[in-house]
Amino acid sequence: DGSSTSANAGAYVGTLSGNPFYTYCVELTEFFNFGNLSGYTLVDGLTYFTNQAKPASAATIVQRLGQLFTYLGGSGLPATTEQSVARQIAVWESVYEGATFGETRTGETNSGLLHFATASNARVVANSLLASAAGVTNVMYSIHVLQKAGSQDFLVVQMIPEPGSLALAGIALVGLAGVARRRRV
Repeated sequence: DGSSTSANAGAYVGTLSGNPFYTYCVELTEFFNFGNLSGYTLVDGLTYFTNQAKPASAATIVQRLGQLFTYLGGSGLPATTEQSVARQIAVWESVYEGATFGETRTGETNSGLLHFATASNARVVANSLLASAAGVTNVMYSIHVLQKAGSQDFLVVQMIPEPGSLALAGIALVGLAGVARRRRV
């Protein structure tokens, strides 16, 4: 109907190809219209952030987000609102490093989140998460983005298969191919 509303950002639950996932907003200045999920495209994180004007390089942003979600053990739903907001702030800080949360940005509309972050411990928790995540050396999650022009874009965090799992899958495929050849002979 053309009207809009503001809500505190944080973890959202979405569905991709029939599978539920938890996600966080990528952009500070875009809205999301619930009920309008059509038109989104899944984009690799490096590609997405290369095409965006951000203070850090795409590789740095993807690395930071991978470290954050590895430290968190994935993108599961936080237990409290404060944790949810802290994780959202940590995502935005990973993407927009160099900006201070609470300062005015051109076109910024998330004042509800920023007010909550100022009035609660969420900013302190976010800084603690980022400090701990910076020490992660073995990133276990890849970063993708659900993108739609003119709408809020969302992170999609996926576990990277372990090399051992990939090797076992390869061996299994080779074995199946051998069995199939024997049956044809």
